[in-house]
Amino acid sequence: MKKSLIGGNHSKIVVEQRKSEYYELKTKLQGTPDYLQVLEEQTQMSQM
Repeated sequence: MKKSLIGGNHSKIVVEQRKSEYYELKTKLQGTPDYLQVLEEQTQMSQM
């Protein structure tokens, strides 16, 4: 039961939520983030 909750789609949803929160926060702190920097960070996130 626990394995199915942790794995699969659930973890993907959590990652997506964290990602969007992270970018919202970053945008608030910096104004408009550098496009290449965002692209680079998105690539790093997707490799995790």
